[in-house]
Amino acid sequence: MRRLLTLCALALLLQGAGLSQQVPDLVAEHGYADMVLTNGKIVSMDDWSTTPDTPGNIYQSMAIKGKKIMALGSDGEMRRLSGPNTRFVDVEGHTVIPGLIQTHYHLFGPAASRYGPEVGLIDPSVQLTVEAADSPEATSKKMRDALLNAIRVQNIPKGTWISLRLTENPNNLPGTNRIWFYGSEINRRTVQLDSAIPDHPVVINARQSGLSTRRRFDWSRRCFPTGRKVPIWRIDPGRPGTAMLQCRNFKA
Repeated sequence: MRRLLTLCALALLLQGAGLSQQVPDLVAEHGYADMVLTNGKIVSMDDWSTTPDTPGNIYQSMAIKGKKIMALGSDGEMRRLSGPNTRFVDVEGHTVIPGLIQTHYHLFGPAASRYGPEVGLIDPSVQLTVEAADSPEATSKKMRDALLNAIRVQNIPKGTWISLRLTENPNNLPGTNRIWFYGSEINRRTVQLDSAIPDHPVVINARQSGLSTRRRFDWSRRCFPTGRKVPIWRIDPGRPGTAMLQCRNFKA
């Protein structure tokens, strides 16, 4: 009886040792995968070769642990990383790509508005904000009326810069302002910038689109003559300010 118990214990030990040797290293280190994507085209985007028109390496399956990719490989290889609680997702031959990071970002504007005042970069122009109307014609008139009203009420001297920020109308579809500007449904003619406001350099900012008066172009040519390179945002250590701000203070 004692001999039989000894043999059974030895068999269990050997079986356990065999199972431990069969556990993949990744499972031993991280545990079983939480999710496995199968039957897909997993594009790794990690091919640093110079071969044109290639997405890099493509795998059939992907194992995921937590919020990280655990491994890439064939369906069979990834199934060996699964456990009793692993969730399997058949992507049915569809393509899976890494999450893309938006690297196109205009650093200048946010940096100037956030940190500019700390180093003397202050926009001295008169600031106006107008919400778009429900049509390009009504929006053009609304901006023109706002500019003329500000010049009259605030008695803005001739040659003083005016910056008008056009915001989206919450009742319009997102990006409507941009469509109107790029489609030239709103332009210098519709707003009547040059004829209605001839004595003030005006910039209309609609995020990624905008307009300006001819007066502004004349100012730019006088401030930055052709062929003259001016370091616009170079700060003078002895006198906070910039070439752009010095020119903005210049009466057009």
